[in-house]
Amino acid sequence: MRVSIGYRRRSARLGQRHGTALTFVTALLPMMANAASIEPAPPANLDFSDLGQIGIAGDFGGISLYQFVGQGGQTRSANGSEALLSELPNGALLPAVQTDAVIRAMCLYNGTSSKSNGLIIGGNFTSLGGSKSKAIGIYDIDGSKVTTLDGLEGEVNAILCDDASDTVYIGGNFRSGNSTNAISWNGQDGFKNLPFVGFNGPVKAITKMDNGHILFGGTFTGLGNYNSTAGNWRNTQTINLETAKINAQGSSYKDGFSDPANVACSSGSVAQGSTWLLEDDTPGYWEAQFGFGFEPTKIRIWNTHLENHGTKSFNIQTFPNGLTNIMNMTYIDADTGRNATCDRVCPLSNDPKVQFQDFYFVNVVGMSKLRIDILEWWGNAAGLAGVQIFADNVFSYAINDFNEPKCRTRSGTVSSASITGPWERSPSLQSNAEYLTANIHVDDGRTSSNASVTFYPNIPQSGNYSVNLYTPGCVADGTCANRGRVYVSGSMSSGTTQPEFETELFQTNNFDKYDQIYFGFVEKTSDKFQSSVTLSPTADQTVEDLVVVAQQVGFTLINSVGGLNGLFDFDPNGPLPDERSLDSSAINKLGYSFDKSSGVKALITSSDTTYVAGNFSSKNHRNIVAISSKGGEAKNLDGGLNGQVLDMQAEDKKLYVGGSFSNTLSNDTKGLNNVAVYDPDSDAWSPLGAGLDGSVDYVVSLRVNTTEGKPETVIAFTGSFTNSNGYGNFPSARVDGFAIWVPSQSIWLHDSKHNVPSYSGVLTASHLDLHGSNSILAGSIDVSTLAVDGVASLSAAGLGRFPAKIDAKTPKPSKRRRSILQGGDLAGVATGTFYENADESLTIMAGHFTAQASSNDSVIHNLVFIDAKKGNATSGLSEGIDPDSSFFATDIWNNILFAGGQVSGNVSGMEAHGIIGWDLDAKKFSHQPAGLTGGDGVVTSIAVRPGGGDQVFVGGSFEKAGALDCPGLCTFNIDDDQWTRPGTVVTGRVTGLQWVKTDSVLVAGDLVASSSGSKPLAYYNPVKQTWTDFPNLGDIPGPVEVLAPASMDLKQFWIGGKSLKDKSTFLMKWDGSKWRSVEKKLPESTVLRSLQVFRLTQQHDRASLLESDQALMITGAIDLPNTGSVSACLFNGSHYQPYALTTSNNQGTSSIGRIFSQRPNKIGHSKRMPLVFVVLIGLAISLALILLMVVGGVVLDRLRKRREGYVRAPTSMRDRGSGIQRVPPRELLESLGRVRPGGPPAV
Repeated sequence: MRVSIGYRRRSARLGQRHGTALTFVTALLPMMANAASIEPAPPANLDFSDLGQIGIAGDFGGISLYQFVGQGGQTRSANGSEALLSELPNGALLPAVQTDAVIRAMCLYNGTSSKSNGLIIGGNFTSLGGSKSKAIGIYDIDGSKVTTLDGLEGEVNAILCDDASDTVYIGGNFRSGNSTNAISWNGQDGFKNLPFVGFNGPVKAITKMDNGHILFGGTFTGLGNYNSTAGNWRNTQTINLETAKINAQGSSYKDGFSDPANVACSSGSVAQGSTWLLEDDTPGYWEAQFGFGFEPTKIRIWNTHLENHGTKSFNIQTFPNGLTNIMNMTYIDADTGRNATCDRVCPLSNDPKVQFQDFYFVNVVGMSKLRIDILEWWGNAAGLAGVQIFADNVFSYAINDFNEPKCRTRSGTVSSASITGPWERSPSLQSNAEYLTANIHVDDGRTSSNASVTFYPNIPQSGNYSVNLYTPGCVADGTCANRGRVYVSGSMSSGTTQPEFETELFQTNNFDKYDQIYFGFVEKTSDKFQSSVTLSPTADQTVEDLVVVAQQVGFTLINSVGGLNGLFDFDPNGPLPDERSLDSSAINKLGYSFDKSSGVKALITSSDTTYVAGNFSSKNHRNIVAISSKGGEAKNLDGGLNGQVLDMQAEDKKLYVGGSFSNTLSNDTKGLNNVAVYDPDSDAWSPLGAGLDGSVDYVVSLRVNTTEGKPETVIAFTGSFTNSNGYGNFPSARVDGFAIWVPSQSIWLHDSKHNVPSYSGVLTASHLDLHGSNSILAGSIDVSTLAVDGVASLSAAGLGRFPAKIDAKTPKPSKRRRSILQGGDLAGVATGTFYENADESLTIMAGHFTAQASSNDSVIHNLVFIDAKKGNATSGLSEGIDPDSSFFATDIWNNILFAGGQVSGNVSGMEAHGIIGWDLDAKKFSHQPAGLTGGDGVVTSIAVRPGGGDQVFVGGSFEKAGALDCPGLCTFNIDDDQWTRPGTVVTGRVTGLQWVKTDSVLVAGDLVASSSGSKPLAYYNPVKQTWTDFPNLGDIPGPVEVLAPASMDLKQFWIGGKSLKDKSTFLMKWDGSKWRSVEKKLPESTVLRSLQVFRLTQQHDRASLLESDQALMITGAIDLPNTGSVSACLFNGSHYQPYALTTSNNQGTSSIGRIFSQRPNKIGHSKRMPLVFVVLIGLAISLALILLMVVGGVVLDRLRKRREGYVRAPTSMRDRGSGIQRVPPRELLESLGRVRPGGPPAV
C-alpha cells in the first residue's frame, strides 16, 4: 500500500494548560540545540535498599524518570505555539524546532536537482526556530538547521512532496508572486507559479493519485488564471484621505487654495476650500501618508478647471522600503477614447467636459504613502480639484480613521468599527497598520473585562467570501509574554439571532499574520443590515497581565462561476489548464456536482484509490467518496457519513476518519460518534469504541509502546471533544481533546491495563520511519512514559502502578487551597503512608481523587486503603465525609489514622472540619476531633508525639478547634479527645512539623509572635509549654514552606520558601551553627512541595552542603535553568539534576507532592563504613575473641586443679634423682599386659 504524504491539516484545537509561555520558550532553546544527538542523563544513584515499598504522590496524569538530556515532560505550550518533536528511546519527546503557531502539514523533501533534503513545514506560523518565516520553512534533520522560505504571505494548509518531479506542491490561503492559494517549489528554483497560478479560494488538501495527477481540494470555485473577480466588485473600497497626513510642495499662497487637504473630499469644485493650486510656473507634488498599508487598484483624479490653471502631466510615486518607485498605469485617453498606458509621464485632460479620469495600477503593490508628482500645467499654474483612491478588497479597521470616508460614500454606509473597554492606539512599528491595544488584568486565570472591538465592513454585493482576521506581531511591541487568546464571532446575514461562526485564536504570533475565520455567504450592506465581526479576550487566560490587539478584518469575494467546486485534477504533464478544459476531468465534474456551499477538507491516496472528504453533498454522495485513479469513477463508502469529515489517515489497508458526524447516511451503524474506520474489503464502517463526544480536527498516525517494550502504529485524534464514550466494559473517560486508538487491541490507549505512556495536547502531523525507525511529530504535546493518575510506585527497576486505579478529580477553583499549596488547585494524591499488623498490610493514599472499591461498585473518595494481604483489596471511609474534601497530611497513632486537609462532613452526628480520626483495625471513625475552622480551615501538617505519647500536633491555617481559640497549631489529646492550645504567644500559618526530641517539636511556616513579630521557625516544648526562637531567624528571607531534617541527630535542617524581598525561591541549610544558602537560586515560578535527603549508591564530588553519599530530593513544580519544568530534582550540593517529569490530566500544571516509603528513613542517610575498614575491624574482633577464649581456658583449668587438690610436682634435681630407679625396657613393655590390682579385666 502506498500512502501519499502531505495532505491538509486543520487549525489546532484551542486547548490550554496553565503555565508560563516565556519560561517554556526559554527552556526550549537549549533543548533544540541537542535535538540532533541523544545523550543519556547522568544516573540518579538513589539507594532504595532500606526503604521497602516506595510511592510517588502528586498532582499528575503521567510520570517519567529523567533519562535523556533535554527530555521534556510538559512540552505542551500554553500560548498556541507548536514544535517539531523527535522521539527518544524511552518514548519521550525532544523538541527539535519551535514555531509561534500551528504546524498544519509537513512532508519529506529529497531534492534531485538541488541535492538538498529536509522536512518542508507549513502552517499559520510567522516564526520558525526563532527566525522570521511566514507560513513555510525547511528543517534539516541531520544538521538540525532551519531554512526560511521568503516570499509567501498568509497560511499554508497542505504540502505534497513529489520526488518523481522534484516538486513540492503548496496549498493554503496565501499570496506569493502572481499566485494565490497554490504554488510550487523546489530546492534549485525556489517558488514557481503553477501553470494556472493558483485558485480563487483556499486550498485545504493535496494528494498525488496513482495515475500521477495532482489533486487539489478546498473551497475554491475557479483557477487563479481565470478572472474570478466580478466587474461590480472591483475598486469597491475607498481609501480614507480625510484622515491621512497630506502635504505638498510648491503650494500657492492664495487664500482657500493653498491647503493640499482641500482635494481629499472634493469632487471637481473650483471653489475655495475645494481646490488646491500650485504657485505660478512652479512644479510640485501632492502627497498623502497613511497610518495603514493598502493595495490600491485605481486612482481617480479631478483636474482643476479654474481659469488659467490645470495639471497637464504627472506621475504616481510610491516609496517601498525608502526607495522611490514610479507606478505603471493604464487609462482611457480622453481624446481618442482608447486604452493607453503611462508611467513617468501621464497626461491629464483640461477638457471641462471630462469630469475626472481613472488611472488603474498595472501592478497591485502595498503602500502607505503616495505622491502625485506634477510635471507640467495648463495656463499659469497646476492644480487639482479632487483625488480618490480605490482598492478591491473590503477592509474594516479597528481604528476608525482608517475606514472609508463618509464624504465619498454613495449609500450612506461605510466600513467602521465600534469599541468598548480600555483600548489605546499603538504605532504600527513593523506592522502594516496602526492598531488598538488593551491591557487587561487577569485574576485567578479569568478576565472580567468587557473589552471588545466590533468590525462593520461595507459589503457591496452578496456572495461567498473569505474572511481574514489580521493580527500584528508581538516581537515589535515587546508583548509576547503577555499575549493570549481572543474569541471571534460574526454575523454574516440578516434573519439570524446567533453568530454564523465562533472561533478562538492565539495572538502570540511573533510577526504579522492573518487567519481565515470564515468562509461562506455574506449578505451585502443595506439600510437594514450590515455584517459584523466581534473580537474580545477569552474568559480564561494563562497570563496575569493580558495584552489584546485589534487591527483589521478583510473580506474577499469568491466568484461562483469559475467552473470548479472544491476539486481540481491537475496533470503536470498535460496541456495548460484553463476554464474551457475543466470538464475533461471526471474528478472536476464530481466536484461541480456538489452543492455550492460545499468544501473539501481532506484528501488521501491509498494504493489506486483516492479518498475525498469534507462537507459536501450531491445526489449520490455525502461528505466522503472514493475515486479510482484508473477511470476516475466515484464510489460511495457504504452510503457515506451524516456529517462533515475533517481529516483522514490510511493505515494497514483501513481508512480512519474524524470529523463531526454520528452515523452513516443510512443510520445503520451505531457508535460512529465523530470517529470511524472504513474497511474497503468489506465496504463497511465500524465504530472506534463508542466514539468521542465532540468534533475531531486531526487524524494522525503515531508509534507507541502499547505493551511493555512492543511499539506499534496507533491512530491519534485531536479535536474539540472532552470524553471518550463508554463501550463494552470500559466507562466514559476524560481525554481533553486528545485520544489514541490501538487497532491491534480495539481499545483506546487510556483503557489499556498495561504500563502505557500518557499523551495530551495537539498532534497535527507526523512522519514515521524517518531514517529507519525514527519518527518526527508536529504539535504541542505532553508525554509521560507511564500513564497513571496521582501516584506511582518506584523501585530500582523504575516506575510502576499501584494495584488501585486512581482517578484524579478536577477540583473546583479555590483560593484557600491555592494559598496553602502555592501551586494552584490540588488533584491526585497528596501523600501516602503504610500500616501493618497480623491481619493486614495497608498502603494508604490521601488526596483529591476517586477509586473503585473491590467489594462492590461503590466509589471511594480521597482516602483509599489497599490491603496486600487480601489480594490488594481496596476500601475507603464509611459515609459521612464530603466527596469534595481534600486530604493533605496523615500520621498514625497506634492503629488510629489521623488525616487532615480541607475536609468537611459529619461523623457520628458531629460536624467534621479539617481532620478525621479512623481506626484502621476496626475500620470505623474513632477519636474524632472537634472541627478546625476559621481562616482557610485547612490542615497541612500532622505529627504524632514520639515516645509513646498520646498527643497529636496539627498545623495549618485555621483559627479555632471546636470552641477553642487555637490559631495555626493545635494539640489533640487522644486520652480525652480534647484540643489544647500550645501556648498563647505564637499564631499564624503552619506548613511543617518535625519532632527533634520527645519534648521538642520544630514548627515551620509563617508564624507571628505577640512579642517579636513574624518568624518562619520556632521550637515548642509540650512539657514546659514554652516557645523558643530558632537561632539566626533574621537570615531567613521569608516564610518556610517546606522543612526536612538534614542530620541523624536532628540538629541540622533543610528549609525552602519564597523570599519576601524579590519573590525568588530560596533553599537553605542549618548546619548546627549558621544558615547556609544554596547559591543557585530557583526561579520565582518554582513551587516547592517537599524536601527529603536520600542516600546514594555512588558518591558524588565533595560539597560543603551535603555529604558525598547524600542528595537532596526536591519535589513540586520546579523550573530548572536550561532544562525547563520538572517535578522532582536532586541537589548534590553544587548543582541540580532533573529526576522526574510529570504531565497533567486536566490541562493544568502538574507536580509531585512527596515521595513516601514503607520504612521511612528519618534522614535518608545512614553513614556506611568502607569495606576495608569493616574487614579489619572484623579481624580485630575475631582475634580479641580468640585471646579471651585462651585466657578463659587457662583460668578455668587452674580453678579445676585447685578444687581437686593438685600438688605441684617437685622441681629440684635432687629430689627427682633420688626417687627414680632404672627399669629395663623389656620389663616396662611386659607390664603393659598385666592386670592392675583392683582394676577390671582387660578385654
